[in-house]
Order: sequence, then structure tokens, then C-alpha cells
Amino acid sequence: GIVRRDVPNDADWHQVQYMIFDLPKASEPFSVRVQRIQTLVAQAKQPWLQAVPQQHVADAPSLQTLLKTTVQ
Repeated sequence: GIVRRDVPNDADWHQVQYMIFDLPKASEPFSVRVQRIQTLVAQAKQPWLQAVPQQHVADAPSLQTLLKTTVQ
């Protein structure tokens, strides 16, 4: 609702965070892109800009288990 208001409320916008989870047009492997994201966020020094935490999983079943746990 905050982003759809015709008249912005500055205090409300302080609650909004921009979460980066990938660099869509980058061609490097994901592990390299994650490092670039962390560097970009650190350089920006903006509290509203955050890198989404990433973690490795061994295989597709492990990913599904993690997803189920996260959703719960």
C-alpha cells in the first residue's frame, strides 16, 4: 500500500527495504554474483538496501526441505 499512495508519507517509506537476490543481466556464476551483490550493498551504505542471505543446498530434495521449513 505504501508504494501505491498518491501522496507519499516519508515516515512510511522508512519501513520499505529493497532486497537484492540476484543480478539479472550478469553472466557470472551465481557464487560470483552473490559476492558482487554484497560488495554493491556495502558500497551503497543505505540501510534500506539489503542483500538476501543465500545458502548452499546439496540437492533438489534438500532445497524442498528448506523451502518447506521456511514457509512454515
